[in-house]
Amino acid sequence: MPKEILERAKQILSNLEESELTPEGNVRQPRRQQDRKKLKNLAPAPQMDLFG
Repeated sequence: MPKEILERAKQILSNLEESELTPEGNVRQPRRQQDRKKLKNLAPAPQMDLFG
């Protein structure tokens, strides 16, 4: 295979590995799941009762 193709394949693989694994080697959760968990952990905003 041409050298350029191998170099490009290495770049693509590196980018995939960086986005899928944490530095510890664990599988990274999809971004949407992380955002969903953060939103669930937020305290609800203070809101007045309608008939309070």
